[in-house]
Parts: sequence; structure tokens; C-alpha cells
Amino acid sequence: MRMIVCLAFLSVIFPCHARAIEPEKFLPPDTVFVAMVRPKTVLASALFKSQGWDDLLKALVATNGPAQEFLENAGLNPFTQIDSVLVASTVFPLLVNPSPEEASSFKPSLLVTIRGNFQSKKLIKAIETLGKENGAPVKRVKVDDLTLWELPVPGVPVYVAIHNRQKAVFLATRKEDAVRCIRGGFGGLKSGELTEALTSLDGKEAIYLAGTLPKKIGEKMPLDPPFQALADQVDAWSVGAAATDSIHLGLNLIPRSGKSPATLRDSMEKKLLPDLKDKITKARQAAANQPDKVDIGDRILKGYLDVLQGTRFATEGRTIRLKCTLTESLLGSIQGKEEKKP
Repeated sequence: MRMIVCLAFLSVIFPCHARAIEPEKFLPPDTVFVAMVRPKTVLASALFKSQGWDDLLKALVATNGPAQEFLENAGLNPFTQIDSVLVASTVFPLLVNPSPEEASSFKPSLLVTIRGNFQSKKLIKAIETLGKENGAPVKRVKVDDLTLWELPVPGVPVYVAIHNRQKAVFLATRKEDAVRCIRGGFGGLKSGELTEALTSLDGKEAIYLAGTLPKKIGEKMPLDPPFQALADQVDAWSVGAAATDSIHLGLNLIPRSGKSPATLRDSMEKKLLPDLKDKITKARQAAANQPDKVDIGDRILKGYLDVLQGTRFATEGRTIRLKCTLTESLLGSIQGKEEKKP
């Protein structure tokens, strides 16, 4: 759990360099948030293996009875046969304090694209079997010459489409999205800023996130003043992580229309990061005055401080880039582990 918290913190604040991938054709035009993971790339990384995370992940799947049964029925090994999982959402996922009107209409549309090596007949049979066993039979839906499978998920149906030539499975909450994917995908995003954020990635990331920020985001979720000032200047963002024997993080920020990239960079480089460093330093000093406290907290704070000190900035056009690298020892520090002695 600490590992997840650490990466969440870092992914919001930091970096990996990127350069011009084309936005996915399987992103609906009204998409405002994108997440992508390449399981095989993650599992193959030397760092992932050295930390034992590959064995942990496999153990979690193996001990989940229903998941394991479904995978066996589908003839699917998620660790070797799935190339990528792409998620597109039409709402910002961190809407903490929606108004009553927003809450009543909070019905995000999701589209999940899973690429890999599938056995279509086995997969369809596994889906239908799962529905029967749970008392919610899967319906076959015809749309012209296409066949979709409707999953009776509580609250909203989910439509499944399989494209053998693309080696892709689509799960969509809107039937028309599943149909468009089978017919070749979409023609582009409405948000030019989100497109810009996505094209700031280089396509080598094992994981990436991207999205737009709602205006007046501080009214929707609590933010400290320095983060509020930053959010007010950012229209879209992307963060990617490439994994080898280290984790290379990269954060790209696209300023709002009328906002200066130079001002945005100064907000990060000259105010936000120095403020964070100062807070961490003071927290370490306060902990040093309490000798009865275990030093694991200090190791974690020192790790965060090392990350901040190793962060590098660059400006390319309207895009502000931040980069840093997490080595195995630095990652261990962030997790509170004692430094290995030679």
C-alpha cells in the first residue's frame, strides 16, 4: 500500500521525457481523462522484478477464485497475452465536492480498450458463463451487421465488442462507442489541449495518465493554496512512467489559454517546489527533536526531498516538462526501507 501511495504522490508532482505520439483512435471526442498501462512492459522491467512486485501481482490474481476461473475459461493469461489496457472517461475522476445538479447527472461514460492475443470464442463463452452464474444473463445485441454483448452491470449496461483484426476487446458504457471502435475508431478529440498533452508522450511509457483540469477545480476538491494557484493555470496534463532498472517519470503541463508558459514554470520551479522542500525539511527537523520516534518517517521524507532536488525543468513551446529518475535505492528510501550497506 505504501508503494501505491508513493507512486500516486510522485505521479501527481513529477516526470519521463516524451515526444509526439499520435492520440489513440479509440478515444471518444468528449474524453477528458485517459489512463493506459502495458502489463507485459511493466512485468518485464528489472526494477519490478527486483522488488518482487511481479510475484506479488501474480499471487493476487491466483488467489482470486472468480477472476482465476474466468481467465481459465477464457483461455487468457493476463501476464503474457495482454499488451495494453486503455481507459477513456468523459468526466474528471476526482470530482470530490459536486453540486447537487452535478451529482444527479454524474454519469461518466467509459470506454476500455484491451489489446492482446485473445481467443474470441473462448472469451465470449467465458463472458456468457459468468453472466449465467451470477444470475444476470448476457444479451447478444445486433447493430446492423455487428454483434455486441450487453453486460447487465448495476446502474448502467456495459457493451462488449471484439475486433479480431485489431486484436482488441472493447468495453463501453455507450453502445455507439463500441460500434465506432469496431468500425475503425474516432476522428480526434474535441480538446486540443488534451491532444497536446497526449502528444507530449513518446509511446514508450509502461503507464501513463492524461487529462484536462476543470475550471475552478478548487471548488470541487480541497487544494492547498500553492496547488490551487498551479491548477488555475493548467488546462491539460500528462504523466508517464517508463520502467527499466529504474523508474523514469515525466510530467507535462499545458497552460490555460491566455496563461504564459513562463509564468506556469515559475510557479512550479520558484514557488511550489521550494515550498514543498521547505515543508519536508521542517518536518524532518521536528522529527529529529523526538528521539523516541522510529526513523522510518525520516527516511521517507528524505526520499521525497531527494526526488524534489533531482527534478529537472524544461520548456518546449507551450509545454512545461518535469523529469526525474527513481533508482532502486531512492525508491527504497521513499518506502521507508533502510539503505543497504556495502
